[in-house]
Amino acid sequence: LTQVGPGSYYKLWLFDNEMVLPNSDNVIYTWDYFEPDKYVGGSSSLVYDYPQANVECKNLYDDCGPSTSAALDTAMCCPEGNSALMDFDKNKLRADFESWAIALRDAAKVPIFMNQWSVVHGVTADNGRFDYIEDIASLAAELGFGWAWFPWRGSGDDWSFGSQELAILFSNGTMGYDQAAIAAMAPYMG
Repeated sequence: LTQVGPGSYYKLWLFDNEMVLPNSDNVIYTWDYFEPDKYVGGSSSLVYDYPQANVECKNLYDDCGPSTSAALDTAMCCPEGNSALMDFDKNKLRADFESWAIALRDAAKVPIFMNQWSVVHGVTADNGRFDYIEDIASLAAELGFGWAWFPWRGSGDDWSFGSQELAILFSNGTMGYDQAAIAAMAPYMG
């Protein structure tokens, strides 16, 4: 069994028929979903919550496209322009999955898998962290693809701003669990 993904696993919009290996039944087509990067990474320049209406497209699709030019790349996902307003909500997430991953699965009749996704602890409940987690997990179940959280387990002394793990081995040897994040995804696991 082999996993194949776009040139950059972080660019779901590069998920297309060109990456399908002919006569290969033992392949799963995968992508990583850390979109929008400024949100899931808890960027200090975070200017929106989840869900939120009227977010500039360039803030939802950072570096969207195959080229090395961010201005050219966002044109692929922002056909109405970088400053066009879009809603950052479950419908946007659905459109991402349906436009690229589901489209490839259905057209090429191949299995797909979201290799990894997450949102950092620095994105708070007030910023919509758990709503985002629930919407991604529910869409995966509804649209029929599997996924893996990145990373499942980590270690350290706290849930630091940039950490993403759901289980943490604290330096004192005890385990901690991100119960709210687990509760948000649990109804859609299995």
